[in-house]
Amino acid sequence: MKWFALITALFFFSAQAAEKTLTCPHYSLSPVWDTQVALYNPQRHDVPITITAYSADGAPAVSGELMVPAEGGLDGSLKALFPETGTQSGWLEIVDPSGSLEGNLNYVFALTGATSTVPLQEQRGRHLVLPLLENDGLWQSGLAVTNPNAENATIKMTLKFEDGRPAGVTEFALAPGQKQVGMLTEAFDTLPARAQLVIEADQPLAVLSIGVGPAFLQIKAQNAEVLANAPERRVTDYSELNGIWERLGYGALMEIFDEQFVLFTTLDGICADPEVQFPIDAVGLELYLDANELLRVEVPITAETYYFKRMDALPDQCEQDNDPVRNFEAFVTAFETNFAFFDALDYDWEAAVAEARTLISADTSDQELFDILSALQDPTDDGHGNLESAFDESEPGEPGPYLLDVLAHFEDQDDVDDWDEFLVNQRIRFNQVLAQYVPGIKTLANNRFLWGEIDGNTAYLQITATYGFSDDPEDLFGEAAALEEALDRVFADIGAYPVLILDNRWNPGGYDFLAQRIASRFADRERLAYSEKGRYRDSFTPWRSHWITPHPSRPAYEGQVVYLTSSNTGSGAEIMTMLLRTLPNLTHIGERTAGALSDSLGVSLPNGWQLNLSNEIYLDAAGEWFEFRGIPPEIAVPHFNRADREAGRDSILETAIQFTKQ
Repeated sequence: MKWFALITALFFFSAQAAEKTLTCPHYSLSPVWDTQVALYNPQRHDVPITITAYSADGAPAVSGELMVPAEGGLDGSLKALFPETGTQSGWLEIVDPSGSLEGNLNYVFALTGATSTVPLQEQRGRHLVLPLLENDGLWQSGLAVTNPNAENATIKMTLKFEDGRPAGVTEFALAPGQKQVGMLTEAFDTLPARAQLVIEADQPLAVLSIGVGPAFLQIKAQNAEVLANAPERRVTDYSELNGIWERLGYGALMEIFDEQFVLFTTLDGICADPEVQFPIDAVGLELYLDANELLRVEVPITAETYYFKRMDALPDQCEQDNDPVRNFEAFVTAFETNFAFFDALDYDWEAAVAEARTLISADTSDQELFDILSALQDPTDDGHGNLESAFDESEPGEPGPYLLDVLAHFEDQDDVDDWDEFLVNQRIRFNQVLAQYVPGIKTLANNRFLWGEIDGNTAYLQITATYGFSDDPEDLFGEAAALEEALDRVFADIGAYPVLILDNRWNPGGYDFLAQRIASRFADRERLAYSEKGRYRDSFTPWRSHWITPHPSRPAYEGQVVYLTSSNTGSGAEIMTMLLRTLPNLTHIGERTAGALSDSLGVSLPNGWQLNLSNEIYLDAAGEWFEFRGIPPEIAVPHFNRADREAGRDSILETAIQFTKQ
């Protein structure tokens, strides 16, 4: 009897544990749409099930029971099987006490007979993915997200291109039992033709997508797949992160202790030098950790994202080493682990390194070593790449059309012998010519802004750099404050003009986050502008996308914008160009930009020399890259060439003025 009682108890508890809930995240019952259910019972006895239907706002619409026959099933329209449903749209749960039933949902578009079938969901997840959503002009995808829990759910959805670039991010909350349903076009502005959707939540969700083909002749339904790893979580107890972390790419390490962080530079992980130290909260860092101990660091002031992984110990501090062989190999290692564009160049790097290695020995002089390393870097034409020592400095990249034109002019005259003086004279000449078009020009923020009136309809604004708005360019908070104050003054003067000519032709670059702030003064809504990733050993960091977003407290300039660039427009000014080119009220005139979009990664060699190189790939919203090539204008006009300088005219500005009068 005791054994019989024990076996009965074990059977009872195992049966209780076997109960499962099948979820239909979305049903629609209307003259146009129908939702059909099919269930199979493999048991040799009938199984009673409980069906509860909920309206979209989470209110239980109706609950009832059905009996699924032994070794048989039920199938048919939900309206016929469960007429008590009561609502045309909602979601439902099926509680199976046996834990053995299997079932499908079949979605039917009645007008064409198009159908699609998915399994009833057994799993809910906090980290889910829809691996393919089509929005290519023929197909459109919709989405149903359901919170079947008794608690509120906070949800983040990231829509991605197939190469991993985020196309859009949206965050929202669902009350207990609430469902959100709609087309992707309602949630995201940028829709890749073939996309992936990653959903992260603090409560397990049920998610379904339905794709609609041409004329509703085909439909495709799919359940979201539950990912094995939990979504990342924000860390506020910084002691959990104490220790040493290696940054993915960028030659950096980080130590966290006592709610502070120290950044170190490292060449190859063999040694490290401290660079900066700050309290975490003083900089406003936001820290997120995933299940694989990958740390994501968000820097709100600069809108940058860093990734780190744990390492066991901090290397020893670096010591000066002047050995030519050691420095040659360090240079090669730095390039091979950080330079982002080997695949884009017609340059046999390995052969060049092998040949250069034969020239290096312990007796190689500093000048010889410098020349050998510079010769290795020169074919990359890297606009942010050069080598710096106490006695020499190599030149980055190839000069653009404007500099080549000025150089030819310089070599064809005898009045000025000094190249730098001659180059400065051409800029002075430009300012003299500009005064003919914009009399009484004003300046502000260390001459970073020059503005005035061309005529009663058209204002002019020139930006000479995206840094140095304050007296301390390294104080990022001070730079941001000075920029905002200057922009307020500028737009107080020009904001009411119907037309603005925005001149970025002399802007060599600066901080990307300041370029984003300038662009925000023109944004009426959020638009995807560009994505970036950094080289990390044999791969790259995850893509980070950036959007042009409206200023949080200032109105957007709503007039017509004519935007001017030249081959002098580089770096951070090119980031501004990608941001501004998303605007529907902007026309781009001038020359291609410099083609130097990547940040410049500085690497210290063991002998103290500084190697600078481009380690990032930037793509615009359409997936185009412009490194080396520059961003092309819509209307091409040479920038202040010799003919302009000698005639005392500005062809680009004249073209812009004529364009505004069309």
